[in-house]
Amino acid sequence: PWHQDGAFFGPEVDEVKMVTVWLPLSDVSVKNGCLAVLPGSHRDGLRVHCPEGTKVNPSGLARVPEKIFDLNAMVPVPMKHGDALVFDRRLIHGSLPNRSNSLRWSLDLRYLPTGMATGYPQLPGFVIRSQSDPKTELHDAVAWNNMWLDCRADLIANPVPPLHQRWNNDDPVCN
Repeated sequence: PWHQDGAFFGPEVDEVKMVTVWLPLSDVSVKNGCLAVLPGSHRDGLRVHCPEGTKVNPSGLARVPEKIFDLNAMVPVPMKHGDALVFDRRLIHGSLPNRSNSLRWSLDLRYLPTGMATGYPQLPGFVIRSQSDPKTELHDAVAWNNMWLDCRADLIANPVPPLHQRWNNDDPVCN
């Protein structure tokens, strides 16, 4: 669905400078469901995302209703594997339907300044690079793996509530 990544974080992340790096692991085209973006939409802040169970979103993840932006302005972004698309957490985007006979695999990575709220305090954060404090950088793949194994064990033992939902079913644009 059309969405902004920032909508899936709580308000503690609203002022955090965060970018998403989207990496296709195979070539992506309009036919196999490449991303489409709404250029400039990051300048308008977070838009209403209608939760599941609303008229414009009977099922599925929260989404920006098409009636509040110009769907014709969406731009497909075909890419080759190994390319990277970097965008602000407020950019409206989504995947086109996959009309091919192949899977489309990708990775989403999010980067933000060290020490800022991530929106997911239960997940391990780590420093990739720091000019001011290089000794905090994580370069050990085994240590990184162990952080995630420990996190998984903790989440199994102590499940977390569902993703934060800012908007409710009563919002006028959702009905």
